[in-house]
Amino acid sequence: MRRRHRIPSIFSLSMLDVLCCALGAMLLLMLLNHLDARRAYVAREQTEDRLKLSESALNTSQEELALVQMALASARTELSEKDKLFAAHEQDKRSLQQQLNQMDAKTKQEARRQSQLQTRLDQLEQELKTSRALLEQARRERDESDQLLAQQIKEYADSLAQAKQLQKKMSQQTEQLESLNRKLEMTEKEKTEAATLAQELAAAQQDLKASQQRIEALESDLVKLRKQAEAAGVKLGQAEARVKEIHLDNETLRQLLTDQQITSGKLRQETQRLANRFAGVDLSGKRVVLLVDRSGSMGAVDDKTAAPEKWPELCRTVAQVLRSMPEVEQFQLVAFSDQVEFPLGQAGQWLKNEPNAAKQVEEALLRTLPKGNTNLYAAFEAAFRFKSQGMDTIFLFSDGLPNVGPGLPDRPPPDEASQSAILGKHLRDTLRQRWNKDEPRVKINSIGYFYESPNLGAFLWALSREHQGSFVGMSRP
Repeated sequence: MRRRHRIPSIFSLSMLDVLCCALGAMLLLMLLNHLDARRAYVAREQTEDRLKLSESALNTSQEELALVQMALASARTELSEKDKLFAAHEQDKRSLQQQLNQMDAKTKQEARRQSQLQTRLDQLEQELKTSRALLEQARRERDESDQLLAQQIKEYADSLAQAKQLQKKMSQQTEQLESLNRKLEMTEKEKTEAATLAQELAAAQQDLKASQQRIEALESDLVKLRKQAEAAGVKLGQAEARVKEIHLDNETLRQLLTDQQITSGKLRQETQRLANRFAGVDLSGKRVVLLVDRSGSMGAVDDKTAAPEKWPELCRTVAQVLRSMPEVEQFQLVAFSDQVEFPLGQAGQWLKNEPNAAKQVEEALLRTLPKGNTNLYAAFEAAFRFKSQGMDTIFLFSDGLPNVGPGLPDRPPPDEASQSAILGKHLRDTLRQRWNKDEPRVKINSIGYFYESPNLGAFLWALSREHQGSFVGMSRP
């Protein structure tokens, strides 16, 4: 007998229904889990997208934070440099004040010395007048002595002539006496004549003796007159030597006074030069080029804020700088934006620094209006054409970094700050390596006028430092 399998009693129709329901429930749960998983996947993708956006925003924020930190570091560096410049300016101010005080003391001392020299000169002139009077008196005495000497010599010659005549006469009378003595015995008449001749001979001998005494007196007077003449000549020589000494002293004093006046003039010029320093910038130079930025930023504080007084104030400042330069002989005014122009004309030629030159500079700048970009390369290229003509100093007035000009690569960076950095570096390299590499080098002074960017201050400061100049920043109108 074949045995049949029996279905267990647990698998009844009711149990089958339960299993079907359980299977349906499981399928439902699987569907629900699938839907939850789908939703979770979509949410995860959305979360990942938001996370990517957050990471991008975070990177942007980090970049902005880095830029802010760089700007903060630059600002701190600029602040530190300004503090150093301020301390240096204060030290220069104290040093200049000390120099001015010393110069004032020297000026007073030189004035006293000049007064003493003038007094000494007056005394020497008075002594010169006295010596001249004594010289004239000595000359008159010498002339009188010469006249007396000539008269005595004449009298001596006359006496000698008379003595010779008397000696001749005495000789004749002696001969006559001897002849009469020989004839004495002849007659009484002859004796009488002989006695008369003897008396005449005695009288002649007395006259001869008197003449000899007169001659001796005249010779003594002649010796005295010669001694007086010699004394008068010595006095005259001494007086002439004294006059020469006084003339020499006068010339020496005049030379000292001239040197004193030259020294005083140099001292006054040096004092004026020290007093004419513009905010710490040394206003020296004989042939100067004034580079004035007249780009559009010169008429505004920023893109949204106009500043109508900024450009006129700059024009007055440029005129003040030119007016305060004591040594400048020739100059040229160059205004620049996209291109360069010469507001006073005569491009490529020097202008003479006349008394009204500063006023002409201010009026010429006021006739122009700020507009355009900042092409510093073209400005310096135009200025350095004057180096072969003796240019020794450049004054740059600007409120912005270069934003146009040669030096950018074929694919420049999109932001203006990076472009300005590239243009500025190209300009500084060109100045060092080409335009201003040969001696004598041109001194470049920079005046940052009403600027807001710390990068501009750093650029102008480095530009002036590299070319032996000074930098001063004016941050607000």
